[in-house]
Amino acid sequence: MAIAAIEWAFEQCLPNPSCKLVLLALADHADKHGLCWPSIARIEQRTSLSRSSVIRALAQLEKLRLIVRTRRGPTSNSYLLPSVTMTSKSAQIELSPGVTMTPKPSSEPSMKPKKAERSKLTAMTENWCADEGLLSWAAEHHPLLTLEDLAHETDRFRDHWISKAERRADWRASWRNWIRNAARFAARSRPISRIEGVRRTNAQRINEAMARHGVLQDDRPADRPRLQLVAGSDLDAG
Repeated sequence: MAIAAIEWAFEQCLPNPSCKLVLLALADHADKHGLCWPSIARIEQRTSLSRSSVIRALAQLEKLRLIVRTRRGPTSNSYLLPSVTMTSKSAQIELSPGVTMTPKPSSEPSMKPKKAERSKLTAMTENWCADEGLLSWAAEHHPLLTLEDLAHETDRFRDHWISKAERRADWRASWRNWIRNAARFAARSRPISRIEGVRRTNAQRINEAMARHGVLQDDRPADRPRLQLVAGSDLDAG
């Protein structure tokens, strides 16, 4: 395992978590020259990503010039992390016959400041979900929303921002704002609290039981019950 390669991978600002996981997996397999050749299946196993997600992440990393991919055989590739300094500055790494590359020192910035700031903004992904920390926050601050409500709102949140194709620095904060709004709308659509609902259900059951025993309630409001006897009932005999 190349510690320097892993440290370098952690420092990179990438467009989504899948790219970060794949880059870390490659760095974990890199030798002292920053070279590795794990299979797609091996990367899937180390990252818990699907095969299609791994392939997309590799293409993005190659486009960002964070890796150099070289065909090793009919079904395998080798990957070079060119910005990782594993040997001296003058060391050269052989990529393929007749092609060499000199690694850049890891202390050199890989991006200009403004570009690095933009790269901190990430897009919403299809596998984004609320973790236990977010669910605990929602349970504490918005108990009116059930787990089913939170799952439904998370699906709506993810689909909404995927369709918008916007990038944000903190999707967790965006999700909390979304849940605050959802809780506000839920309170408007459910003006009666659950305790009040139970109280009314119990009152209805009591009235039904009293009616079966010959006692009726007049037309006064439910909060000021007034009972009257039914003529001919056993209670009327006294």
